[in-house]
Amino acid sequence: MTTDVRPKTIKDFLGQTSIVEQVNVAAKASAILGKSFPHMIMGGPPGLGKTTLAQIIANEIDGVLISRIATAINSPEDLRDLFASIEQMNTIIFIDEIEQLDRKITELLHTAMEDFTFSAKLKGGKVINVNLPEFTLMGATNYLGELPRPFLDRFKLKVNFEPYSCDEIYTILIGAVKKLRIRATKDGVRALSLRSRGVPRIAIRYLENARDVSLAYEDEYNRIVSQSSVSKMFEINEIDKLGLIDLDRRILHYLERAKKPVGLKTVSQGVNEDDSTIELSESYLVRTGLLLKTTKGRIITDKGKKHLSEVEKCLNQ
Repeated sequence: MTTDVRPKTIKDFLGQTSIVEQVNVAAKASAILGKSFPHMIMGGPPGLGKTTLAQIIANEIDGVLISRIATAINSPEDLRDLFASIEQMNTIIFIDEIEQLDRKITELLHTAMEDFTFSAKLKGGKVINVNLPEFTLMGATNYLGELPRPFLDRFKLKVNFEPYSCDEIYTILIGAVKKLRIRATKDGVRALSLRSRGVPRIAIRYLENARDVSLAYEDEYNRIVSQSSVSKMFEINEIDKLGLIDLDRRILHYLERAKKPVGLKTVSQGVNEDDSTIELSESYLVRTGLLLKTTKGRIITDKGKKHLSEVEKCLNQ
């Protein structure tokens, strides 16, 4: 059985200080007023803890979390069935990738969110009007700007998750080391935190990968996640010193060859990946100063060119 290293309480949720404070305030105010927790939308890159926080909030308010992916909600009937699953006060309906909801679905959610009523025309022409128990709608998205403004405005809490600092990732990893009962050195954990892109999910995956390397090469690494076994793991997985993976470098190489600003679709076609994958990757490249987004398009920076040159030298040694 896989050990779950995710935090279970708000006290154990590290980082995202402003978001945690907003959640604490909303939870206490709702309890005093006898109201359900306010509707909440969470934006930010994947792996930063949006789903985990939704479950923590459900735990904190002694509620129930009903989780759905947006692509599973395609019709009024799907919404009707979803609302029918609400059985108690403090029920949270959590919709991941909520930006993918059809516009007609978001419009049906307007009155449900504001008045706790659901009115819709079903297949066959039947019209239903249903009073709903108070509930909380939570949404998670990597693309907050893609949500319709009238829908977005109905969320009282709007929060945006930011990448974690290296120190925060280090602390998260130390906790994971204990929960997973992994033998690790502080230098090894620090090396992992430096290349995890500020994303806990990535950091935990790298920790488990480094553990596997230390086990597979036990004669060399003595089953310990150390700086040397971590370096071996990064080498095997082709993760460079800045935490770049193969896709990141392919994007930079393409921009270097282009020698002029290019648009998202051009980059996507050039490296044979979809737009959303490119956007997630380039957000890290922008943050590390390797890529610049201008009004004319994306360009590689001098720092990006220098990094590619250094990587090539390492590969040729």
